[in-house]
Amino acid sequence: MVPDYTEESQFYALADKLIRFSQIEDTTHFEYGIYLDEYMIGFVNDCGYDDETIEVGYVIDPAYKGQGFATEAVSAVINEFREMGFKKVIAEFFEGNIGSRKVMEKCGMHLSGKSDKEEYRGKVLTCYECEMDL
Repeated sequence: MVPDYTEESQFYALADKLIRFSQIEDTTHFEYGIYLDEYMIGFVNDCGYDDETIEVGYVIDPAYKGQGFATEAVSAVINEFREMGFKKVIAEFFEGNIGSRKVMEKCGMHLSGKSDKEEYRGKVLTCYECEMDL
């Protein structure tokens, strides 16, 4: 759920945050860039966690959607979450975002039965949760 930025400085602030959170010294956040030929085309990050469950989020540049990059990145971090000792991974997608749902399903996740309404970019949308036991 990346905000609808209107100024270039907002994009740079997000990039700076991703870089800070991606440092080895940062043991509180989980952020990885997704790169193609040294160009960052997206990122995968934690959206919150507790002792057993971690929520994963991801964004891919629209020019690179549908090419398997998100599936590959999410699969890789799910394996890392397992190694880190998490017992469950969850992720959410908005109604109508079939591509994101397919990424989750290809990674072994399934609908949990949980959903809620969230405002995003001026619209109220249903957000569905997927999960996977690790």
